[in-house]
Amino acid sequence: IVDANAERHAVADPAVLAGTDAPFLSRLAWVMIREGLPGNVTALLDRAVALDPQSQDVRKELAGVLGFADRGRDALKVFGEVRLDHPEDRIT
Repeated sequence: IVDANAERHAVADPAVLAGTDAPFLSRLAWVMIREGLPGNVTALLDRAVALDPQSQDVRKELAGVLGFADRGRDALKVFGEVRLDHPEDRIT
């Protein structure tokens, strides 16, 4: 069960919004969207994108969350910078 008040306080904390862990920020945004708690989803995803993660796996995950958040253009930009080294990663 999600405590909406606890979620609101955790995400209002400037330390969370200024985080440097892109996977954590994008996963928190995903959970908030999934649970219907929009809160600071935009700020969390903006921060995750601004961190410009270099890990290909993190970029794929971030692109997926951006797509889930109806931010298709941002998702395509982030995903477009992913190297498609594996055949299963290629879009045909």
